[in-house]
Amino acid sequence: MAELSLEEYLDHIRLEVPQCPREIMKAEFLRITRDFCQHTRAYQFEVTDESILQLVSDYDIEVPNTQVQPVAVEYLTVNGAQSVFKDLKWIQDNIPNWRARSANDFTYFTQVQPLQITFPCVPTQNGTVGGLKYWVSLKPKLSADTLDDVFAGEWQDTLEAGTKAHLMLMDGKPWYKPKRAVGLLAEYRHERSRARVRVSRAYGNPEQRVSAPKFA
Repeated sequence: MAELSLEEYLDHIRLEVPQCPREIMKAEFLRITRDFCQHTRAYQFEVTDESILQLVSDYDIEVPNTQVQPVAVEYLTVNGAQSVFKDLKWIQDNIPNWRARSANDFTYFTQVQPLQITFPCVPTQNGTVGGLKYWVSLKPKLSADTLDDVFAGEWQDTLEAGTKAHLMLMDGKPWYKPKRAVGLLAEYRHERSRARVRVSRAYGNPEQRVSAPKFA
């Protein structure tokens, strides 16, 4: 994944809100991008180099860089067999002694912590090298300075429309343009809905999706 500075995208936004400070534009662009990613799951990363380790039940979710954080594990396999997400209550109700049982059973996984994958067993042996594979959806951190160029290039117009709309709704600011904002906000919401459908069709629609807690 190649990263581009957020300045590449702020330059386009600045044309319609010329007096808006860079810090405000950046904060709003990141907020809109995070909303878009949370809603659509359009920013995804494939992890292919993980392995099951003996006696290890918990695995940190891998991300491509320090600029992003996980939204959800979208699809996971162990040695080619799908592992299905179940919430913690389901695991507790259906798998006795799940935290301590010795087994190589990866039929299900859960998330005890938002940044980890947890299997309801204690593996008795090392697995196949690279046998743990998954897709994880991402969103930029609030502190991000860069964004993946492929993702942003695909959805740039939508992200910019949403950002400009929210900036133009800031009453009392020199760049306040409510009529223009209404049209841009409608465009953003429409394209966000279309993107969600596109991503779902492209990557399948798992029975259950794993959502990390929403971040402030």
